[in-house]
Amino acid sequence: MDIQYIVALEIGSSKIVGAVAEVAASGQLFIKAVETEQTINCVRYGCIQNVESTKAAVNRIISKLSNYVDGDIKSVYVGVAGRTLHSQNAEVKCNLSTEQAITDTIIKSIMTKACKDTFPNYDTIDAVPRTFTIDNREIKDPVGSFGTHIVAHVSMILARPIITINLKRVINPSMVKGYITLPTAMADALLTEDERTLGCMLVDLGAETTTVSIYRKGALEYLNTIPLGGRNLSRDISALGIREEVAERIKKNIENPLKPTADPVTIDGIKSSDASNYILARTGEIIANITNQVSNAGLTLADVRTIVITGGGALLKGIDSLIAENTGLPVRITSSKPDGIVIRSAEESRLEKFGVYAILLAAAKRIGTDSCVHKQEFVTSPVSPYDPSAPNPAETKRQKTETEQKSRTPSFWERMKDRVVTIISEDKDTDSDDNF
Repeated sequence: MDIQYIVALEIGSSKIVGAVAEVAASGQLFIKAVETEQTINCVRYGCIQNVESTKAAVNRIISKLSNYVDGDIKSVYVGVAGRTLHSQNAEVKCNLSTEQAITDTIIKSIMTKACKDTFPNYDTIDAVPRTFTIDNREIKDPVGSFGTHIVAHVSMILARPIITINLKRVINPSMVKGYITLPTAMADALLTEDERTLGCMLVDLGAETTTVSIYRKGALEYLNTIPLGGRNLSRDISALGIREEVAERIKKNIENPLKPTADPVTIDGIKSSDASNYILARTGEIIANITNQVSNAGLTLADVRTIVITGGGALLKGIDSLIAENTGLPVRITSSKPDGIVIRSAEESRLEKFGVYAILLAAAKRIGTDSCVHKQEFVTSPVSPYDPSAPNPAETKRQKTETEQKSRTPSFWERMKDRVVTIISEDKDTDSDDNF
């Protein structure tokens, strides 16, 4: 049996991450390789700006991943995220001619219809069901119920058209096996069933964006993307007269980056207390925007119960404690890899990799028995039946060689040899005549 592979790509503001996983018989995904390309100034706020540079980076990643599989990578799953990604509540209605059992086929057709709904200035990326009403009865899982009138309460995932337009410019649509909404894939991979049911906010702290997803009663209630992230902190620190790369290094090496009053040290010529002042101010702004999403969703902090943070920004020391202090809610960092993923090294367990792992897990639910990698086929020429009347290739070659040798101009030594042979032959002929 051929090995089944899944290939995934996450295109972020600071980097592109690609991964290939082997699907085991148990359903677990064994990571074969993870490759990263930096995307400075290519992608801004999760939206591709420089198509050609991004395309080149994607091609390099796919080329590198190809070295770890038995065959050729023919398709990939691509994560969709970015500054304009958000949710909007909608209702999709379906009236059946008679009372009948609600099947999975009926529900899928309703969700397909939802995805075809249009919204001014936005593309529909996905439709996520929250709950259903069947003949005025609210039901979480409608399959198996009976009724005639179905109303699907749906969270529509929307984004500006430029996000999908540029994705198609970077990766040929014929190679894309599926687009996967990154925030919902992350929630499925990282949140527990209790968190989704009782109320939870998932905060993905990226380089230039922070995505907030709120779950209640087991379903997505609200999603929005804030145009602020970890890079804002580095840019603020660079106001001290240093390059952004140096500021980034300082941010990562301060022992207490969110406590300017801690014992100051000097890093790359900058006092840690000066840098910490910038970090604390900007982080406070990000947390205020995160908290504000709860009221935007029409909820209170009591509806949220728990905050889960992930992404590269979650590596900022003390960020979880500061969020807990500002919200009064328990906060946890997704420090362990998603369930169902088997990794090879500690490097592959870093938070920055969790996005591409979430895409792999979401893809595994869709792919069925197909594979993103096609095994290389070696074709041999058919053997022709023996034909005794056909010329023998070896004999033909020998005859050709003899013909060429006859037509070739003899060399000096060959002419001398022929002359000697002729003289000897003439002598023998003379002797024979005399003896006769």
